[in-house]
Amino acid sequence: GFVRSLLVEGAEGLRVGVLAEGFEDAEEFAAVEACVRRAADTLAGLGCRVAPLSIPEHRERARLTLPLLLEGSFHTLGRDGITPPPATSPPGFVEQVHAWRASADRLAPGPTVFGLIGALVTRRYGHRFLAKAARWARHLRGVYDQALSQVDCLLMPTTPYLAPPLPAEDAGVLERFGASVATGNNTAIFDATHHPALSVPCGRIDGLPVGMMLVGRHHDEATLYRVAHAFEQSGDWREQG
Repeated sequence: GFVRSLLVEGAEGLRVGVLAEGFEDAEEFAAVEACVRRAADTLAGLGCRVAPLSIPEHRERARLTLPLLLEGSFHTLGRDGITPPPATSPPGFVEQVHAWRASADRLAPGPTVFGLIGALVTRRYGHRFLAKAARWARHLRGVYDQALSQVDCLLMPTTPYLAPPLPAEDAGVLERFGASVATGNNTAIFDATHHPALSVPCGRIDGLPVGMMLVGRHHDEATLYRVAHAFEQSGDWREQG
């Protein structure tokens, strides 16, 4: 079919921008950074035009993700998933969320803490920070679009850390909460800007997987599939690291 013929084309000639700011959180875990950069070198060997690229605004992604996570959690939990603009609320999702109160005591620490903080912020400040985040989302969307006019996709670590151990069964709420949100440095921002992103396993360190994330233009998932497929066909990622 169409997808198969697309993948057969390979990735030769595609432009891949290695996002400098996407690696900054990985500096403490040099092995993760090195693994993803080796994957980028592999793509270059397959004929991709790989080059460094900088988007300074990527460092400030918390300005967008924190308000959306906090107030979004509050609206999901406290208002049956009905969220203010710019978010949307699919009817099926709203119907499912409506039943959460019947099992509120079994909610995970992450949504519980986010929901409570979001409720407090909304009570004190209204939707001030959510409105700022919406404006920042539009700005960032344009910034990434501009970068993606120069390259066909961006490349960075999916998670700039190795997978952490699961909290112990008797771990406190703060420890569980921290473990649930600590690894979204590079991923969460694209949930807000809606750029398609794909994580490709590219190696293992001490038995733990490392992911290479590819980010593309809106409605251009096909390019990500081409790059990911070419990389996967180049060798066994489980032997890399």
